[in-house]
This record gives sequence, C-alpha cells and structure tokens, in this order.
Amino acid sequence: MAFNINPGKQQFTATASQTVFTFNFAIFATTDIKVYKTLAGVVANDTTDLLTLTTHYTVSINGTLGGTVTLVSGASVNDTITLVRSLPITRTTDYVTNGDLFADTLDLDQDYQTYLVLDQNVQLQRAIVVPESLGNVDLDIPAPVANSYLRWNATADALENDTSIPDDVVTTTANVVLTNADVVLTHADVVLTHADVVLANKWAEEAEDVEVATGEYSAHHWAIKAAASAASLTVDATPTDGSANAVSSNSVFDALAGKQSTLTFDSVPTNGSTNPVESNGIFDAIAAISTSPSGVRQTVQSASVDTSGFANFISIGTGLAVNIAATTTPIVIHAAGGKVSNDRIGTISADTSITGLTANTTNYLYADVAANGTVTLSANVVAHLEQFGGTPAVTNNLLTFNIGEMKGYTGNGATAPQTWRVPIGEAITNATNVTSVVSYALNGMYIEAWDTTLPSSIGTYSRNSNLGVIPLITYMEIENTTAQSPFNVGDRQVVSNTIVSAAVYSFTLNKTKNTISLFLPNIINYPLNSGSNTTITLASWKKRFIAQRGW
Repeated sequence: MAFNINPGKQQFTATASQTVFTFNFAIFATTDIKVYKTLAGVVANDTTDLLTLTTHYTVSINGTLGGTVTLVSGASVNDTITLVRSLPITRTTDYVTNGDLFADTLDLDQDYQTYLVLDQNVQLQRAIVVPESLGNVDLDIPAPVANSYLRWNATADALENDTSIPDDVVTTTANVVLTNADVVLTHADVVLTHADVVLANKWAEEAEDVEVATGEYSAHHWAIKAAASAASLTVDATPTDGSANAVSSNSVFDALAGKQSTLTFDSVPTNGSTNPVESNGIFDAIAAISTSPSGVRQTVQSASVDTSGFANFISIGTGLAVNIAATTTPIVIHAAGGKVSNDRIGTISADTSITGLTANTTNYLYADVAANGTVTLSANVVAHLEQFGGTPAVTNNLLTFNIGEMKGYTGNGATAPQTWRVPIGEAITNATNVTSVVSYALNGMYIEAWDTTLPSSIGTYSRNSNLGVIPLITYMEIENTTAQSPFNVGDRQVVSNTIVSAAVYSFTLNKTKNTISLFLPNIINYPLNSGSNTTITLASWKKRFIAQRGW
C-alpha cells in the first residue's frame, strides 16, 4: 500500500455555489476529517465554522490518494473551506506471539501511526517556538494571575507574570472604540526611529524661543506666547478694519480682520452645527469652545415657555403618557458630573413623549444624558433626593444628587453608581389618564412677573414655583412705580420675614418643592428701610415673588 506524504490539511477559496472539494491526503473513515466553512470577510472561528457530517457535507474516499468533500448547500463566493485530517489516537491492531503477520495489516498500522506524527507536525508548525540552537530557556507558563500579562524575566531565561501595567496605558473599552477604517495602517506607516520620537517630543515640549527647525517653534512655545498675549490684550477705540467692531491693538485681532477677505469655509461644519466654519482651523477651535458646558448645572437650561416665561415643555398626552415639546424650541439639559469637564450637555430637538406611566400616583420624569449628548427620557414613582453630602441611597430608581460633589447617583437595589440623570418634571395620574403635569423651572429659578397689586389684607398668597426642590432662597421684591419720598421710580426693596413700622408686623413665607406662599396674619403697611419708618402707598409699588434653588 502506497504511503501518502501530503500534510493532512488543505484550504480552498470557494467559487459561487461550489459544493465539491477534492483533498489529497489519506484518511481511513469518513469521520477522519473536519470541515470548516468561514464566510467571506469574517474572522475564522473553530467553534462556529465547524460543519457536521451528513447535515452539512458528505465524504467519499479514494484509497490513499485522498477523496472529496461535497457540501449539502453550495458555498458563497470567497468563502474559505478548510479540510483537516483528524485521526483518533488509538490502536485497533494487536500483534500476538506466533500469530499471523500480514504485510497489508502491518503496512496499514504503520501508515496510521505515521499519519498521526505527520498531523502533529502540522500543528507544531502553527505553534510559537524558540530557535533550536537556543538553550537554557524555561518555557513553562506560570500560573495565571488576574490583570497581569506574560513577559520574559530579567535574565531572559523564563516567563513570568507582570502586574505593573503603567497607568498611562490603562484604558477602558470606551476610550478606544475605533472602526477598522480608523486603524488600517501598513508597516511603513508606523516604522519610527529613536530620532523620530525625539523630534516629536521637541515639537511638543521644546522651551520658549528655542527653534525646533529654522524659524519654527514648539507647541509649548506658542502656548506661552498665547497666554502672554491674552493677558495683555487691549482694545482699539477705532477698529483697524473700519468695521463697527473694535479690535485688539496688539495686532492679534488686527491679523484676523485683515484675513477676513481670504477666509474659506468648510462645506460640513467641524463641530456639527448648522454653521460652516473656517477651514484653516481658527474658527474650528472657537466652535469647539462653544460646546463646552456653561451656566447653571443639573437643570433644564432652555425649553419652551409660556407668555410669562415659565417652562411648559411637558403637556398631558393620551392615556398614561405625557408629550414633550422640542421641535420649535429644543430642550437643552445640563447634567452635572462632578468637575465641570465631566458635565454632559444633552439636546432634544424633536417632539417626543414618555409613555407607560404608573396609574394613580405621582410620576417623576427624568432625562439621562449620554457622553455623546444623546438624551433618554424615562419615568418612575420614586421622588429624587437632593442633599449636600452623604452616602447615596441604593433604593431602586432613587436619584440621589450630592450638591457638594455636584454628582448624581441612581440606586439599582444593591449599589448606587454615578449617573448623569436630571429631573425634568412630574405627572399625576388616575387609573387611565394623566390629570396634571409640572415642567420644572428652567435654570433652578422662579421669577414671577410683576404684579401691580400688593397684599394689603390678612390672607395667604401662593405661587407655583415648580423648582422640583425646596428653594434655599425665597423672598418678595417690591419696586417703586410712582415716586414716593425718599424713593424714586425703579427703586427696589426686598421684603424680609419681619417688617418693622410703628409696630411689628410679621409674616410667614412658606415653601415646598413646587410652591411658595406668603401668609399675612395682620394688615401690613410695608415700611421703607430708609433710615426711618415710612408707610408706603400701595398703589405706588408693584411686587413679585422670587425663588431660587440656591446651588
């Protein structure tokens, strides 16, 4: 019987609908071969690519010359078909003393064992090995240690675990999410010499006024120059370019003004806005600055308002749902994340809704802001908690906002991880519908429109502040509308909790998360704080209530 010396592995690139693949290595049974089909463009996987005999393919044997594999369903163009001999490591022939010793039996037994050795050699060719001439090297792999990697030891004669991964290379998956197109580089793209690295370092960090190349300086040099220039900016009384805008006399803005006739603009804005930006990067940088977080934190910063300026972006929807108005006036949400650079700004630019509210209770409405500014709306029946500090509650869905940290945490029943969640309002429901809604005040502030009628009798005067939190700052402000000595039109006073006149007239200013109210137990005469008590003329003054979150 002829011995087939061909290695027990072959690969084929399939044509469209190809089913028959002829192999040139010997097998003894149809079960002695593994068949893998790797789809075009997909990374090979021994688990998912492995086919099943009869279900996916059949095998015919052509003696020791090889045979054919026939797929039940044809392959697609450029699929990779891999055929691998897989002989069981066993012996079926047992020789006995004085027994028959036929040539075919002995030859077949020797061929089987030799094929096993040949297949092991094929596997060995895929292994990592050290040069044969290298001695005194221990290739034993040490026991696994969590969060470590293998390296050669200091004497280069054994492998060891190393847990000293530098902090500057520890990154999360979120830090390195790249598409294949982002990282397609040839070897030539990334071949750097030591001199290249040294030069790159100079371009970044060379000292001020030290040239890196003739007439060219480092980023560090220009950063120092820019800081010095900013500190010394002055403004011309007469603009250099003759426009209506004054420009800096030290020529920084003069240069920009002179360049305006040659500016070109990108067809696609760098910062994703609707305004094209100048292609040489000057205005690209300004556009990038404009997206930085600013203003009051942990609040809805802007949204639809009514004629009095009060937020009204939430309205009653159909059934147990609320509508969110954002198409005409986009909703801008600022979610605090500790330091300002960790804050997130989210925008809702189209009308939407929150559905599936819980019946017969108060539902609290929330906006979660992702790192890319995407906003996800939700509702639950757990009231949010604001505190100056302390351990966040782990109660499921409970948002705890620590004012001192300017961080929010949402409980999941076991822990309370940091979240960028902002309360935006409330909805009260009955069994089937929403009966009323509250849009929380923008920027944590309620300022009432001026009211020309001042309280003059015993009673309670209430307003819906809709802050969503108990305000730290509440007061009533009055303004003179008709001159009354010693005050002039436009002069203002803040009315405090105790008013002194010829007698003492006290009042109570009550506050809840969404209301403020003034209770007058006595008729009041509003004395003026002008060095002496003066009874005001009610018709000469107007008032308004003001409530501020205070943080």
